[in-house]
Amino acid sequence: RYSYHLNPFSNAQFRKRHARGKVNGIKLDVEAMRKAANNLIGFRDFTSFTKFDPSRSSRLNPWKNLSRFDIIECEAPLDLWALQGRFHESESSWGYEGIHQIITFSMQADGFLYKMCRILVGTVLDVGLGNLKPDEVSRILQAKNRSLAGQMAPANALFFDRVDYDTAASAP
Repeated sequence: RYSYHLNPFSNAQFRKRHARGKVNGIKLDVEAMRKAANNLIGFRDFTSFTKFDPSRSSRLNPWKNLSRFDIIECEAPLDLWALQGRFHESESSWGYEGIHQIITFSMQADGFLYKMCRILVGTVLDVGLGNLKPDEVSRILQAKNRSLAGQMAPANALFFDRVDYDTAASAP
């Protein structure tokens, strides 16, 4: 299981682009992102969502069972003084006092391809920005073409949460 935290305070570059549940100043359509994520759930060929070319290796199986893809919104209080030292003087006018939206993408599968999580998040963010419709994600999945999927989200917000082993499969 992996999670990706869209948090405007993870670093300066991220703060500038993703403040208050917005990307480049545009409010995200979280319901559309949830619809897109639901279109990805199931046992599917995720070739469009990997940086590695599966046709170049017979050992890589692009078929994965994405059993969960949750998008969770929460609001977190932010005290600018608690983050003293993380902001430059010029950033104090950005309005970071008060309550801020944090969006978490939580993905669970029987395996993940190279950079799959970050590409999934980037594609779903494109839906949230209105660049793609939720149903277009199914078309991208079926096309098996990486160039149709969204940009890869930055690595600094991706976290490995845990591994769940199937105990029935490992029993003798």
